Amino acid sequence: MKREFEGIKIVNEAQAKALGCRSLTTRINPVSEADMLRHFITDMQRGGIRFALVKAGEGVEVWRGAPKTEDFL
Repeated sequence: MKREFEGIKIVNEAQAKALGCRSLTTRINPVSEADMLRHFITDMQRGGIRFALVKAGEGVEVWRGAPKTEDFL
């Protein structure tokens, strides 16, 4: 598996947890479901939502970062 998807680094679970992320999706195959993954990433970026791509077997999962506290103040 590649270490990135279209310029976005793929991290392991421990790295994602250290970034304050939690699992958002089930495993996505970046080859056969590439279009869906691209759309998902575009939506996350458009919304300003922090996320990470996490290695999951032969695929990836999208993990979401916790909202910033100032977003609620």
